[in-house]
Amino acid sequence: MAEAYLNMLLAVLMRSEIRGSKSIQQETLFRKWRAKVERLPLDCLHVLSPDMGDSCLRDAKTMFDLRNKVAHSYPDKEEMKVGEMWFEQSFPVLEAGQPFRKFAITLHNQLPSDKEAHFCIEAAKKFVKFLTELVDPKVRESIEFLIESNPIGFNETKGIYGVPFGKTAIIYTGYGPKI
Repeated sequence: MAEAYLNMLLAVLMRSEIRGSKSIQQETLFRKWRAKVERLPLDCLHVLSPDMGDSCLRDAKTMFDLRNKVAHSYPDKEEMKVGEMWFEQSFPVLEAGQPFRKFAITLHNQLPSDKEAHFCIEAAKKFVKFLTELVDPKVRESIEFLIESNPIGFNETKGIYGVPFGKTAIIYTGYGPKI
């Protein structure tokens, strides 16, 4: 939701000079989230300069770090560590015998806890609110109308639909009719 909203602001409010150059437009769209926020008033019309020290950006960093850890499999190696292993040619040798379940459980340690998931939802909402407040009130209502008018997005790479601003998530499991 947070990243989709930021990208939507760029897509809708992007200056024509940036939109007119495919290379500059691509560079703008593929920046990291924080750089996008920082450059938003330079890249877009009707956007005020953000306070880059705002606490919601600190929380957004935590949220995006956790998202990247889960979505892109960037696990914290120290957090997942259950022991040390050496190799004798191609045979693993453990410092001490350990049950395999400890290694299997480690694979699931990168999933967020309930507390982290709830934190991320609130951080995303605050991030969207923060960005919305940067938009000139004269066009803010149009942006909100746009979001409510077209709640479904399509990811061409993955071939799936998503609801970035919806209040629910629907996951198609392959059973039953596609909607």
